[in-house]
Amino acid sequence: MSDELDRVGEVAWQADTDDRKSPRTDCASRGFADPDFDLPVEWLATRAAVHAAERRQRSARTRWLRA
Repeated sequence: MSDELDRVGEVAWQADTDDRKSPRTDCASRGFADPDFDLPVEWLATRAAVHAAERRQRSARTRWLRA
């Protein structure tokens, strides 16, 4: 099993060093230091979800949910 784990580690290392971690990217857009920088779409989607949750949490309509 050691050989297989070594191979998995090598593939992961190559993916990281060859920038194959997240092949789908999009421009960072406004609000970033470099708006033209390509970011992984998964990261951008997660960021948008966190911001949406923050807006819902701060909304006056959802204040009754706070402890």
